[in-house]
Amino acid sequence: MITKNNYYFDEYIAFFNTDTALNKRVELNAQTKMSLNNSVMSVKDYIETAARWGWKAVAITDICTVEAFPEARQVVDLGKLDIKIIYGMKVCMEGDTWEQHVLGHAVILVKNSAGLRNLYKIVTLSLLEPCDIDHCISKKILQINREGILLGSAGMDGELVRAIASQQSNDNLLEIADFYDYLEIQPIDNYAALIDDVDYPNISSDEDLREINRKIVELAKTLDKPFVATGDVRYLRPEDNVCRNFIAIELEENLDIRGSQFLRTTDDMLENFMYLGKATAFDAVVYNPRRIVDMIEDIVPIPEGTHLPVLPNADESIENISYEMAHKLYGKKLPAVVETRLTKELKNIINHGYSSVFLIWHTLVKKIHERGYHTIPYKFIASSFVAYLVKITDINPLPPHWRCPECQYSEFVSDGTYMFGTDLPNRDCPHCGKRLGKDGYDMPYEIFFGDDHIKSTEMIEIGFPYERKDAVFSHIKQILGQDKVFHLGLTRIISDKYIFLEVQSYLENMDKERLTEVFGHTLTKFHYNGDDEYVQRFMEKRLHGVKVSNDGLHGQLVVIPQNMDSNDFTPLLRTFEKYDDGWLTTLFDKEALGCQLMLLSVPVARELDVLKKLEEKTECMASDISLDDVDTLSLLCSGGTPGIVDEDCIMSPDIFDIVYFGLPDFSRLLSKIKPNSFSEFVKVYGLSLRQYMMIKKINTEELISSGLCNINDAIGSREDVMTYLIRKGIEPIKAAHIMENVRRGKGISKHTRKMLKAHDIPDWYINSCQKIYYLHSRAQFIGRLTVSYQLAYYKVHYPEEFYRAYIESFADESDMDVIKDGKNRVQDELNKLKDIGDLDEDLQDKLKILKIAQEMYIRGYTL
Repeated sequence: MITKNNYYFDEYIAFFNTDTALNKRVELNAQTKMSLNNSVMSVKDYIETAARWGWKAVAITDICTVEAFPEARQVVDLGKLDIKIIYGMKVCMEGDTWEQHVLGHAVILVKNSAGLRNLYKIVTLSLLEPCDIDHCISKKILQINREGILLGSAGMDGELVRAIASQQSNDNLLEIADFYDYLEIQPIDNYAALIDDVDYPNISSDEDLREINRKIVELAKTLDKPFVATGDVRYLRPEDNVCRNFIAIELEENLDIRGSQFLRTTDDMLENFMYLGKATAFDAVVYNPRRIVDMIEDIVPIPEGTHLPVLPNADESIENISYEMAHKLYGKKLPAVVETRLTKELKNIINHGYSSVFLIWHTLVKKIHERGYHTIPYKFIASSFVAYLVKITDINPLPPHWRCPECQYSEFVSDGTYMFGTDLPNRDCPHCGKRLGKDGYDMPYEIFFGDDHIKSTEMIEIGFPYERKDAVFSHIKQILGQDKVFHLGLTRIISDKYIFLEVQSYLENMDKERLTEVFGHTLTKFHYNGDDEYVQRFMEKRLHGVKVSNDGLHGQLVVIPQNMDSNDFTPLLRTFEKYDDGWLTTLFDKEALGCQLMLLSVPVARELDVLKKLEEKTECMASDISLDDVDTLSLLCSGGTPGIVDEDCIMSPDIFDIVYFGLPDFSRLLSKIKPNSFSEFVKVYGLSLRQYMMIKKINTEELISSGLCNINDAIGSREDVMTYLIRKGIEPIKAAHIMENVRRGKGISKHTRKMLKAHDIPDWYINSCQKIYYLHSRAQFIGRLTVSYQLAYYKVHYPEEFYRAYIESFADESDMDVIKDGKNRVQDELNKLKDIGDLDEDLQDKLKILKIAQEMYIRGYTL
């Protein structure tokens, strides 16, 4: 039995609600949750419902946006649905220059790829051009960019319906109607608001509303234009009107009291227009809309495939730079491990068209390094040897090895005795007697490149100093051109917490009689009897995913190839007014564009500003700091500061306040495992991430303390799995495949388990692989941990300079006023923050600064 408390109510509706007509309609006017505060219908539900009903096509016509397009295509492709998506938009149309006023809505449908480009151009203009009404576009601009598109007259908010309702002359009506390619009629319930609108005193009954549709049909026949019946759909089912009206009340808009703007079946729609006559109703509902569909090509909203920038001579440049640096480091005759890795990576980069991507990053990072600043590699780029050779990163991913800076002698250690080159004992060169350098972080090729090609250009992300952010963006413009690079867009949706609180408050505060009056027509469809709990759950589900605004990701850039332009991929808008950098933002987000275009991820890292100041104050270069300093490692592992006890501080800082690694398990694992080297420190960090991601916890500390494994063999990253298996005799390609399955939480198959047992892989290791839910790559955090180590080194060996550099880089003006007032003022402010309890992000940053300042004063240092 179906009841109002049945959690399967949606499935019940889906089962019984279907389209049984032999000749089915299509919908040419529908809005999704991407239509700002106008719809509660998801793209997926809309398309899947229409496909299940056997419809040939559906249109998406959100108001002033096209953000639903990529998801719509994905729904069709992933579901292998036999339905055509008609890409369109409802536009707010404005009069020409001499008559700046809103004429009404019009509907744009895209016929072909040229029309799609024009639509994206229209959207961009509507979002960027100054206008009396936000997001309006002039009728003249629509006419100029009309190639490849069809214009429909829209419904109650269209200029044609308004002109008929205000009883304009027939000649005027013909002139208005003649602008459009097809004319729309809608169920009269969609026009109901006209009855109470004082601007239309002649509209007072349902019969007056029917006359509007009769007049539209008459005009269409006179002009020989198609007339089509549309639903102006805002929600999937009649009862969803509750949620649409919630949005309308929030915006103080007119309520859809009759609940008419749901997705109607063919028979439902035909019934609504029988007053026009059976033949005319059929033409409007079925025949003419399907004629429109036949005019429209099956297109994709974003060009398929990967479209990367192409710089002149990029292949030769990357190859030459790589080999020149390799010979400089390893000699004229490259060691086999170097030659093999370099050849393999270069072949992959060149064959898949990534040379220009590497050259762009090389040029950008080089400019920053030439000015004496450091960068931080994020994500997976640190595992590329070519990236190291062309100085995109400072991380050498080869196995641990000694290297002579004088005669280029090298010696590699690949048996697992040492994890990193920093673990190697100090030695002198056997050829020239110079002290050997120690290098190598042992990160396989497959971590970045996968089996045979780079997984995504998004895998390259470099952190830049905050002080150089403007220069970085300026360099990018110089390299690529301002019209080829844009901020990456971000669509913000309503938060679940906001939905819960607002709906709860809404239902609690609304008078029950008023609730029934507003929603009674639709609520009775699911037997509403005053139970707010069910209404709450129902509304929360429908409102999830509703768009609330557009934003962008500052520091996340999208690159358009030189032979294409933005209109091939996305409309543009302007965000980041606080940065005032003159750049535009893509309307489509990372999910839509990330696989098709190059993403330039350039976040700022203030710790790099601290490093720069410390180098200037101490004349000790960060790149010269040895990663095997005992005192630095002791500070990192203790999490405290020498000479400071808890009683001295109101809220004692630790090193993780400085280097941003306060994960719950990290400090605990450090104190328990007590790493003896930088490589073990990195391993423990990886273990803390892995522990954090576990479904079933793997108690690595117990495995180590019991002697079942040592810290070297423990699984802390993807690299650990692959290098361990290779050392045990597993072929690299098989080791890479096993690593991929383990890091994704797929575990190990029975066949693989037998193979591992045959290679003497212990049970504890196999069982650990089975329990892993997700594994990070060492390449994702090795750069940040290196900078963390360098900061800790300065704090140990140059404490006064450290405090000054840190405070200068992170404190704002108000923080500095507090700190300069001395120790007592700092303590007073810390007490205030302590009493607040739950701190927002800004107050958390202030807390870190003041804790560092307090520690500085306690240790006897001042500004």
